[in-house]
Amino acid sequence: MKAMIFAAGLGTRLRPITNDIPKALVEVCGKPMLYHVINRMQQVGVTEIVINIHHFAQKVIDYVASQKFSVPISFSYEQKEPLETGGGILHARQLLLNDVQHCTDGDKDFHYNGPIIVYNADILSDFPIEDMVRQHERTGALATLLAFDRKSTRSLVFTAKEHKLLGWERLSETGEVIDRKPEDFKYSYMDFGPTVSYPFGGIHVISTDIFPLLEEYSEKIGSNKFSITDFYLDNTDQKIFAFSPLEKFQWYDIGSIAKLKEAEEGFRQL
Repeated sequence: MKAMIFAAGLGTRLRPITNDIPKALVEVCGKPMLYHVINRMQQVGVTEIVINIHHFAQKVIDYVASQKFSVPISFSYEQKEPLETGGGILHARQLLLNDVQHCTDGDKDFHYNGPIIVYNADILSDFPIEDMVRQHERTGALATLLAFDRKSTRSLVFTAKEHKLLGWERLSETGEVIDRKPEDFKYSYMDFGPTVSYPFGGIHVISTDIFPLLEEYSEKIGSNKFSITDFYLDNTDQKIFAFSPLEKFQWYDIGSIAKLKEAEEGFRQL
């Protein structure tokens, strides 16, 4: 099983900490975020990791080289600018599809076709990733997204029964819908039955079948820089499902100074 870790972001909301280091190397509980994420990937049986890099790229490379991680790690360098999440996955396609472990001298074009865990380096969590991967494989999904009930004005909308993605909405402080994607879409009970709205948790599992669709989307919008969420919302006809853990788990987004402090005070290391 492979994983991709997003570590190319500028970390502007964490300044001044990120004036000298990338966001992925910001420490929580005495260890860089990247350490926590890689360690989690090792725990769940990931056998190869790809990390995208841009901001202080060499510092990320040097950090990984200084550690004794048990899985091979390669880097997808977004040299000119960060390509956002969707563009980052597409840019790393060759690394993610190349199956080094199963390739032999006589079979150099063997492509990996298993699940790929995609993980934001600013997310700290101990939710059961193994269960999400099992659901992903059981349903034959193109993508399975960690999405769960928490306080947020932005949420993905899913069917209540199958948790299939329908769209996205942003609410006012009083609970009124003030923005929606697709813009002209109405979540009709007659069409879809009851729906649920959950914020995206920054962790997902994708199928390798996603790459031709990412290529098509990139050509459609005329750019190789795009959000994976926008891609998902443009492909709601595909099998894109939510995974919502039933048991209690930890989840922290360290994307700002205030949230970093919250994680420092509350996170219990595995």
